Amino acid sequence: DLATYELYLEGRYFLGRRTADDLRRAAGYFEQAAARDPAYAPAYAGLADARVLLVLLADAAPREEVPLARSAAVAAIRLDSTLAEAHATLGVIREGFDWDARGADEEFALAVALDPSYATAHLYRGINLLNRGRFDDAVAELTRARTLDPLSAPVRMQLGRAYVSAHRPSEAVAVLRSAVELNPQFAAAHVQLGEAYLQQGKDAEAL
Repeated sequence: DLATYELYLEGRYFLGRRTADDLRRAAGYFEQAAARDPAYAPAYAGLADARVLLVLLADAAPREEVPLARSAAVAAIRLDSTLAEAHATLGVIREGFDWDARGADEEFALAVALDPSYATAHLYRGINLLNRGRFDDAVAELTRARTLDPLSAPVRMQLGRAYVSAHRPSEAVAVLRSAVELNPQFAAAHVQLGEAYLQQGKDAEAL
């Protein structure tokens, strides 16, 4: 119903802000949505996303959060096996915590196939390519994510990170400055912007 959907959207909004407090708020909204409608698969997918990001970005304990994230993702898929959001997050779990590169690739590919317009699937797939040193492929995938979600600071940050890794600092600075403007509290964007300035030899700006 509308109230459940609004709770889900509020969760997605705070999920996109990426600070520790915002991620906890996002998890709370997704939990409320799932409690209100236990058959609403996107709520569980959002909760899985929030739990994973709490570990990756907010220093939450993996042994506590990852099993909860996995359980939520599996619950979402059990309710709706065609839900791209759940498969994308399960791919992150398999890549980052199971060390299952092949399983992660399969989940990311499935997520993109199920919903080619889901920007986060392209984001996670781009991060996977970036972590494996495939910088040009990562830039292409993350550029696609940015096209689909042009106001996402996390997408811009990861695209900037890909440019930094590919030693393309001018492009990195441009996209990372825009990420910081969208969300000045996004620490990872500041870190990557500093790296880009270092590559340009601009030590003062980097500091």
